[in-house]
Amino acid sequence: MRHSVKSLSGMLSQTLSFLALTSIMAAGSLSPLLAPLPASAEEGKACAVTCNDPHPACSESAKVIETLNKLTQLINDGNFDALAEYFDDGVITFNEDTKKLIVGKAAVIADIKSRYERLHKGENLVSYTIDQPYAKVTGNRAVVTFVAKKVISGAHPIAMESHSTEVFVKDGDKWKTIHYRGAWKKISS
Repeated sequence: MRHSVKSLSGMLSQTLSFLALTSIMAAGSLSPLLAPLPASAEEGKACAVTCNDPHPACSESAKVIETLNKLTQLINDGNFDALAEYFDDGVITFNEDTKKLIVGKAAVIADIKSRYERLHKGENLVSYTIDQPYAKVTGNRAVVTFVAKKVISGAHPIAMESHSTEVFVKDGDKWKTIHYRGAWKKISS
């Protein structure tokens, strides 16, 4: 599915307006900065992806949040072939490390894979928490805002979080991501 620059610009403008509104509504209501590691990670087993306190605006919003959870689990599992099924061909993201816009499914997946390989070294386990996702659906588009948290275990554990926005477009009966923006910051080490 191809989207024009005007269409993407409209979605991003709508996203920014939505973010401003939700940040005003959510002032002072964020969960503690660091959720504990899931029990499975503490025991050295495969890490889990958890979702705390989701806020779907309607039944279709709940499907979008389910898709977000699935995307996060696929990334955590390193299942990039299955991940591609949940990305629109015109997906875009911004790499905060390189300060570059990444455009297209193949390029975005290659960027995610590169980050995955840097984090999943040796005995490191990575656990993700999606905190208070809020999804708003308008027609065949949806915007989700959430706080993403990850804990990287190992000799020197690191906890990071990102205030994130993800834009989805409905393709048939499946929600696909078309834009993601988040800036990961270390909150403890």
